[in-house]
Amino acid sequence: MADYRLDHQTFTIDNYNQKRPFSSFLPGIAGLNGIPLWAFYVNRGQGISGFGLQDKNHPIMAFTPANKAYESAPVSGFRTFIKVNNEIYEPFHLDNVYPASMMIDKDAFSISETHPEKGLKVSVKYFGLPEEPIAGLIRKVTFENTTSKPIQFEALDGIAEILPAGIANDVFKSLSNIMASWITVERLDDDLGFFKLRSSTSDSSEVKAVTEGHYYIGLMGGQRIKPIVDPKIIFKYNTAKSKPVGFSQSALKTLKEQHQVTTNQLPCAFIPFEKILAPHESITLYALVGHVQDDAILSKMLPRLSEPFFKEKEERSEALITHITQEVATQTAFPLFDAYIEQCYLDNVLRGGYPVQLGNQTYHLYSRRHGDLERDYNFFSLAPEFYSQGNGNFRDVCQNRRLDTVIHPEVEAFNIYHFASLIQMDGYNPLSVNGVRFKASASDQLKGLSETLKKMIQKPFSPGQIMHQLLGPEEMSVEQARSLLETIMKASEVQLEANFGEGYWIDHFTYILDLIESYQAVYPDKIHSVVCEESIYKTFESPVSVKPLSEKQVEKATGEIRQYHSLRHPDNEKINQLKLDIHQPAWVKLGSQNYHATLYEKLLTLILNKHSNLDPLEVGVEMEAEKPGWNDAMNGLPGLFGSGVSETIELLRLIRFLKTFSPTAIKVPDEVKIFFDQLRQFPDYKERTSQKEAYRESIRLGLKGSLSGLDLNQVMGYLNQLEERFNQNLQSLEDDHQGLLPSFLYYEKDSQSSKTFKMHALPHFLEAPARSLKLSKDGSKGLMHQKILKSNLYDPHLKIFKTSVPLEKAPDEIGRIKAFTEGWLERESNFLHMTYKYILGLLKAGLYDAFYETLPSNLVCFMNPEIYGRSPLENSSFIVPSNNPDESIHGQGFFARLSGSTVEAIHMWFVMMTGGHPFIVDNGTLKVNLKPKLHHSYFNQDHAVTFTLFNQTKVTYINEANVSTYDRCEIEHYLCEDDQGHVSTYDVLEGEVANKVRQGHFKKITIYMNKIGGKQ
Repeated sequence: MADYRLDHQTFTIDNYNQKRPFSSFLPGIAGLNGIPLWAFYVNRGQGISGFGLQDKNHPIMAFTPANKAYESAPVSGFRTFIKVNNEIYEPFHLDNVYPASMMIDKDAFSISETHPEKGLKVSVKYFGLPEEPIAGLIRKVTFENTTSKPIQFEALDGIAEILPAGIANDVFKSLSNIMASWITVERLDDDLGFFKLRSSTSDSSEVKAVTEGHYYIGLMGGQRIKPIVDPKIIFKYNTAKSKPVGFSQSALKTLKEQHQVTTNQLPCAFIPFEKILAPHESITLYALVGHVQDDAILSKMLPRLSEPFFKEKEERSEALITHITQEVATQTAFPLFDAYIEQCYLDNVLRGGYPVQLGNQTYHLYSRRHGDLERDYNFFSLAPEFYSQGNGNFRDVCQNRRLDTVIHPEVEAFNIYHFASLIQMDGYNPLSVNGVRFKASASDQLKGLSETLKKMIQKPFSPGQIMHQLLGPEEMSVEQARSLLETIMKASEVQLEANFGEGYWIDHFTYILDLIESYQAVYPDKIHSVVCEESIYKTFESPVSVKPLSEKQVEKATGEIRQYHSLRHPDNEKINQLKLDIHQPAWVKLGSQNYHATLYEKLLTLILNKHSNLDPLEVGVEMEAEKPGWNDAMNGLPGLFGSGVSETIELLRLIRFLKTFSPTAIKVPDEVKIFFDQLRQFPDYKERTSQKEAYRESIRLGLKGSLSGLDLNQVMGYLNQLEERFNQNLQSLEDDHQGLLPSFLYYEKDSQSSKTFKMHALPHFLEAPARSLKLSKDGSKGLMHQKILKSNLYDPHLKIFKTSVPLEKAPDEIGRIKAFTEGWLERESNFLHMTYKYILGLLKAGLYDAFYETLPSNLVCFMNPEIYGRSPLENSSFIVPSNNPDESIHGQGFFARLSGSTVEAIHMWFVMMTGGHPFIVDNGTLKVNLKPKLHHSYFNQDHAVTFTLFNQTKVTYINEANVSTYDRCEIEHYLCEDDQGHVSTYDVLEGEVANKVRQGHFKKITIYMNKIGGKQ
């Protein structure tokens, strides 16, 4: 522990080069009017192991998977060579024995090393370039004389390999030798390096000019210094770049005077300087490296580059991140917990997006797919434009936006509209969610636009594209451009961007209800209208369809019957009939217009589809479309006629939710009406499968074009019967399996024509028990929890939960999970998002003591970082339990930060702080319902806990008796302070006052509770 410490919001690791290796990244947030870069770092050498524009195919320093980055970053990345008394010293070298530390902040990271004998301390800080029309990474290097004598030294500081713009990552790694033929470095006479290709590199008859480039600029004392870009000058014959042979043999002045070769080789970028530092004096070198579309844009920026400029950007970079994280600022008795919640919220934003209001539209900034050095298989993307957003997967984005409305009430039901509209007529959904674009409708407000703008907004556009046009060719100020953008957005309609991607996962529908429940927690007075009255929801039309059972059953050579190749991908008949463009999202038509439904109608159709897709024993949802659930390492289960019990649990939750509403009218397409009439008779598996396939065929080539009404009493009768069957079937399944629900089932068939299936349950996984906790809120699941603690789902040595019990007896065919080592990836590890889902379930199920007993060993902020192997403020994808054969990594976290665990942690925080339902409707009146579920240990010495409600209101609980508030929550009175400093006292917050709380009218709310001597 001595080498790891938290100082305010900075986590410090001493001797980081000798610690367990880990990878992480800078947030890639450049503000509304900035171009983001991606940048990854490791705790080796000088940290940065790869950075670039947009995605892996636009690197400035090559993207390298984690296991190779630990090797290459100290050599190919940023380096510093210092010559004192003709001896070369390289700070942060892996062999150094001098005191060195890594300091990790939310927006930046720093390293420092002190050489006691030479009396030099070198510090480096990295952060992004915010709010500029070019993308950049700023490197701040400070050299300090720690002695009472002057020090004279020469130095080279920079990057050992920098790629020119236009070379993709894979191309560089496989064809770097031939690519060197196109490389050139320009603008050295301007005391900077501009790294580009002389022309396009494709073997095509069309040869294109190249204007874009990467740049490297170094400033010291406000003056630019010409970089050395020819690596032979510095390293000479040492092509491994292990030592700067040229620098060691020659004076710096000699190196600077040498002719630089600027073509036909992979360049470097080192800033040369010499300095005499007075006692305790320091000097700072700023380096700016990044990408620009045209060096003319760079030329406009050059006069602004100065030390004050970089200091301002350093402050602004921090402020941008603080603005986000302060929305969940919390003060409890545990500072680690408070800082952890802020980090989780930031990382949740980076995967789910940060909602802002543009005109009357909700737009999510900063999101990207969770690709990192350890998840090198994922292709992340950050749009290189103002108002940047990236790509994502349906499950991930839907999951991570779960709490948007409870933190940003102004989002209202946008996410429900977004993701419910992507549900298809067959109950599935597209995988890839690419944010949203907009399209302007005719409006008098837009008549004064330029012809270029008019053409732009008549097609789908992003806000960043509009800002680029306004700030560039139209030469507006930022304020003018923002104002006009707001006007355009008010006259525009949202265009949802999505495409099929691959396969159909069975769990994706389960995250829709989470969005709805979060909305209901804030707007209980409006939920009926959203569910039953607003006929606004579209339905995604996919170019892919699911084959009937007869077409996807195959007999293996060994005689076993399997289910393979389940999709028509693409369904060419459907594409031709409906004239679909597979590169653009399409929507189901009713006649010539898009079909629109209420949310109730969408959810009822979803329930029908999932009911029809139950397995032969009606206990699991079939994996009949090539993909399993979230645990996609179970990739073989669809072939084994697998099904998921977790999805049945979520289907039961959806049924219970829908039963609480009574719409005045329910209208569905004729095809759905026929489907409903069939399924409410509860046919057996064979008949149900036949009805499902007939329904799918009836909608495959488009709807007939008319709607039919459904009788509400019949719908309620159907839902009641379905709920009763699920309750009975799940209880029987639990009783048959030692009181714990299995998560995964699979079925055997004797032959393709056989009508009988034999059910098998896989060994226990944590998922179904975790989801089942949502079904009970009265603490009745305590016995199940005790059984889990005594099972192999729990690691008693580390006191953490695992995804599953040992799987050695499970068939190899269940998927790649069987090929993984025990305790690695999804196999029998502590997969953090599932562990957190289980722990959150304990909290929501009313098992409060059990919840708080699990936190010290399962919430990463409370883990020992010496074992965890990284900052305990940052989540991992999984933690290695003690069943892994490599004892040295037990308890260590792998796969950095972005996962569903972030929203699960924030959801815990939300329930702990508010009780989970901050508003209720009581006898038609809106009331504030803040009932925290806090253990007494979380209150500080003043018996207080403070948190941020709705991103801006500071709520403080004064727990006078210092008891656990889930045992006793007696509110005495409220003190509410508005923006003008006026304080009002209330016994209850209801009606218009409650609405003011929801609108953020009050700056502070102090709640006095649990008076000493009150009820015990």
